[in-house]
Amino acid sequence: MSSHSSLEKSLKRKSLHTMRGKLYPLGFLLLLFLLWVSRGRGELPFTLKVIPPSTEVEEIIRENYPSISSGLGVGLTGTLSVYLAPDRARFEELVGTAFPDWGLACALPSKGAIILRDLETTKGRRDLEEVVTHELTHVLLHGNLSDVHIPRWFDEGLAMSQSQQWRIGLDFTLVKARLTGSLLPLREIDRVNTFWREKADLAYAESFSAVLWLEKSFGPQTIPRIIKGLKEGHSMNGALWRATGLGLRDCENRWLHWVKGRYNWLALFADTSLIWLGLTVLFIIVFFLKRWKQRDILNKWKREETFSPPSDDKGNPLSP
Repeated sequence: MSSHSSLEKSLKRKSLHTMRGKLYPLGFLLLLFLLWVSRGRGELPFTLKVIPPSTEVEEIIRENYPSISSGLGVGLTGTLSVYLAPDRARFEELVGTAFPDWGLACALPSKGAIILRDLETTKGRRDLEEVVTHELTHVLLHGNLSDVHIPRWFDEGLAMSQSQQWRIGLDFTLVKARLTGSLLPLREIDRVNTFWREKADLAYAESFSAVLWLEKSFGPQTIPRIIKGLKEGHSMNGALWRATGLGLRDCENRWLHWVKGRYNWLALFADTSLIWLGLTVLFIIVFFLKRWKQRDILNKWKREETFSPPSDDKGNPLSP
């Protein structure tokens, strides 16, 4: 009897062990599902107001705030208000008529606000996300450095870096400026709001590349160290020195040397993404050339059939 009881207990333990083995993976999958459902719904350390309400804009801010805050090494408190202007006229009422016509949004850090032009100017979720995170970066940076002069190249370069706004077109912009000797001194980018569109594109491309060079040359913690130096009251020159061991002039000279080495035709076509782009374009050209040649041959055959000389019943051409 005792033997039967012990066997029963052993079978129960094995059964429970088997059930646990099946439940653990299910529990893990459930946890992943809950994390996925709750993504973008985390608590923010500030009050967010979107006017008029937009679930999409709110989700973008909730999803991207943690990574931007971590990348800059600063946070945001108080209230952030995001205004969605329904048209260009309302947008100009909020930001002023001096704002460049190529601008899609404006950050007003002193007021804790972001002004977005009508959402129809954006080309889908990804485009909207880039614009919103770009302006959110400005608010975080200036919200922590309200009494500090931040060079515009550093300001815009960080915003583009955090919003991942790099495009292949900006590679070509830098190559063109490099080959034509029209690269802008970084200090000139402070006047970017007065630039026409093409010059502004160059200013933004240079800003992004300068921040990229800093991170590649001195590591990912360079940016938070520079911001910390600015927050402690150092000038940009002093903050750069503390973070990199180089002053502003030396940093710009080394960045310029890096740009001239990286952005030329040889380096451009060594870029894997551009190689694939070039191969795709070449394939399309070859495809259409082949189709054109085939059509030309078919037309030639049709002309030959149309104008072939008359023949007798045996197929011999008739003499005139």
